[in-house]
Amino acid sequence: MPHDIFISYSRRDLAAVKPIKEELEVQGFSCWMDLEGIESGAEEFTKCIVSAIESSSAFLFLLSASSQSSEWSLKELRFAKESKKRVVLVRFTDDAMTPVFSFNFGGSDIIDWRVPEQKTKLFRDLANWSDSSNKLCASKEARTRHEGDGREARYGDAEGSQASATRSRRRLWRWVIALVLVASVIVCGVIACGIVMDMMDNPYAEFSNDGETLRFYHTRNGSRSTYAIPDSVKSIGDFSFRENRSLKSVTIPDSVSSIGYSAFADCKNLTSVTIGNGTTQIGDYAFYNCRNLTSIAIPDSVKIVGDSAFYGCRELKSAVIGNGVTIIAKEAFKGCDSMRSVTMGNCVAQIGQAAFSYCTSLTSVTIPDSVTGIGASAFSDCSSLTSVTIPNSVTSIGASAFRDCKYLTSITIPDSVTAIGDNAFLGCPLNPEVKSKLKSRWPYCID
Repeated sequence: MPHDIFISYSRRDLAAVKPIKEELEVQGFSCWMDLEGIESGAEEFTKCIVSAIESSSAFLFLLSASSQSSEWSLKELRFAKESKKRVVLVRFTDDAMTPVFSFNFGGSDIIDWRVPEQKTKLFRDLANWSDSSNKLCASKEARTRHEGDGREARYGDAEGSQASATRSRRRLWRWVIALVLVASVIVCGVIACGIVMDMMDNPYAEFSNDGETLRFYHTRNGSRSTYAIPDSVKSIGDFSFRENRSLKSVTIPDSVSSIGYSAFADCKNLTSVTIGNGTTQIGDYAFYNCRNLTSIAIPDSVKIVGDSAFYGCRELKSAVIGNGVTIIAKEAFKGCDSMRSVTMGNCVAQIGQAAFSYCTSLTSVTIPDSVTGIGASAFSDCSSLTSVTIPNSVTSIGASAFRDCKYLTSITIPDSVTAIGDNAFLGCPLNPEVKSKLKSRWPYCID
């Protein structure tokens, strides 16, 4: 039996997922979801899953740490993508999207179930997809009946055949006329919309009712490569510019205090960003995979730079981190393999896990004397790094912090350091004197 929605999830999340299914059904959508816990390897169960996905209008993947690590859930998602189903990733927890999952499925539509506006848009899209699917089924049934009528006509008498042919021609002409009229209306509508959009002050942006949140920004083919966000905006919403291929330059005014989750993620042609002095928070994955962004200056007003905020910005050559930032978060600049220099503000206390990992062009780093901890893998695989200055304020260096820095020959460890994690300097060609000193206190930090 066809369903509107196939729900893929991890059974560990069943208690949280059931209310989502119930709310979808209250909205009038028929849902298929495995509630029986049938053994996932069973052949009959596999056939049941395949049939349910093929007969559904849309595929919802309930995104969590458990579902991202579930082999069966990933099989369902992969099959839905290969079957050209409409796939939507539904975030309902605070679990972040893993880099591997993002690499494989990050291009799919994604919404946050906890955000009412995004949930309402999902309901509207699901209704449209369900209507389209129903119309397609009805069209197939109509063709089948028409073919049946044709077969009966061929075996009728000559007069019946002629009358049937006349009726068919009349129906055909009615359809042709109707289609011409509909096409004319659509063309006129498109032209009118284009004229109206060109006359508007912000023809490509959607805002909240009070105008303080920029929710969505879209462009027509090749248009508006630069955009200055209006001074009335106080926050940039989650996913608002995500995967915009036209945008090359954006100016964020002083009025904006926060940049949302994945706000500019995968804007692959974005080369220039100006962040105003009123911004206090840059969200997780905010500029993820903006691979042509060349430089970034984070103003002193910013307190928080989220996880993976600039992950994969491969053309980023320099970064200036303002004096307001206290923590450089997990994987904040990971994979920025063109970065040659980074300037850290004097309030940074913690360099997070893998914050600068795989910055393969980074040659030297000056760590300010406000830093007390260097996280695990913070500078791992920085294969061009030759020198590091560690101040007396640092008390701990995490596991694999400088692992495989192939040209790091000398480093001075101050007496303030009381803990160095395993393999912190594994693969670094340190001189024998430094190696001996390190191994005497922390035998596993080198090998």
